[in-house]
Amino acid sequence: MATDVLPPGRVMLAQAPFAQQLAAVGTDLPVGSDAWWQRVAALGTPLRAQLPGAGEVLVLVHRSTAPVVYADLAGYTDRTDLRHGVMDRVPGTDVWTACFRLEPGWIGSYTFMPLPEVPRAPGPRNTPETRAWWVELISRACLDPLNPRPPLPSLRTHPHPELRSVAADRPADVEAATSTTAGQPGTVQQVTWTRPGAGLEHPVWLYASPTTAGAGELAVVVVFDGQVWAELGLPALLDDLVTRGVLPPLVAVLVSSVDLPRRAADLTCNPDFIDEVSDHLLGGVVKDWARGRSLVVTTDPARTVAVGQSYGGLAAFFAGMHRPDRFARVLSQSGSFWWPSPGNAAARPISQWLRHAEPRPTRTVLQHGTHEEQVADGNREVAALLAERQEWHQVLAQPGGHDWAWWRAKLGAGLAALLAP
Repeated sequence: MATDVLPPGRVMLAQAPFAQQLAAVGTDLPVGSDAWWQRVAALGTPLRAQLPGAGEVLVLVHRSTAPVVYADLAGYTDRTDLRHGVMDRVPGTDVWTACFRLEPGWIGSYTFMPLPEVPRAPGPRNTPETRAWWVELISRACLDPLNPRPPLPSLRTHPHPELRSVAADRPADVEAATSTTAGQPGTVQQVTWTRPGAGLEHPVWLYASPTTAGAGELAVVVVFDGQVWAELGLPALLDDLVTRGVLPPLVAVLVSSVDLPRRAADLTCNPDFIDEVSDHLLGGVVKDWARGRSLVVTTDPARTVAVGQSYGGLAAFFAGMHRPDRFARVLSQSGSFWWPSPGNAAARPISQWLRHAEPRPTRTVLQHGTHEEQVADGNREVAALLAERQEWHQVLAQPGGHDWAWWRAKLGAGLAALLAP
């Protein structure tokens, strides 16, 4: 084995014998015994171990009698070469393990899939058949019961536990939401927004931060995929950031998708949807709700932020294009700028618009994962075009995949860059 430090990625069995992988648990107990599993549970997973030539690695362990266990670690094993996710079984036990050396600062999530055989994709990654196969496969996923972190919700699958590299274990100030914020928390109310054009009913969570008294017009943050953010505890994060002065007093509007097909239709550069959000939801429902609480929400586009992830990131950017009179602040996390055709740059409406439209006073924060392939490529292209247009923008390439874990962790930093007092 080479003495150089291994690059980030899966540390295979030949590089990391089981005895070394599992050293963090202790060698005084038989591996796979009930007492050994009790010790693992007390330590909490993933485990950490030092391996020669690899430095610190995270060790995933799972207890199962299935013929195969696949570890889906978003960005490292997700639908690329599935062999990299098949865990190693300790002979004669129900212990399955896999080691990963993560990039410094990595934030992500993972899950386990007990399967009857090694999974094999039916075709190339981006075909409809492969996507449908993957959605069905991941529906069998299960949580790591020994991970002490609260699991993260998801749009399509079961919740996933969070996983961080050592360098990301201590969150920055803009990430540190607490449940014991000094003073009164903000207020949250769930309402139903009936869209005037489509006649659809969207659950919407309306949030007003603490310390709004005497604040004047409140900044507005519109967040797509609001049903996930309500579960992720966005109000608590905003409470913390506003109370500490990282963000100004604000109102947040968490707009839920009705379902996945409607989400795809609304969030892919749909001008009718953005108009309805701008004029009917913000100009009517939110305005009336705020007035009933003696609050005033701003109509200043320079204090109004559109926020989204994946398709939602595309929609947030499109909102700043289509309705600059309402949205002049954009936070796009893993924006799907490849849409509608991953292999056809000439068909990308965002890129084409940026090449021909007049520059704007819009401020844009682009965040993408380092392991997102076409998403990262699209974000880099948009960033380059914004630079050519001399528009204010900020880019974060976050160690991670297409993942709610780092989207939640880095949301505060993006909002602070756009709204910091």
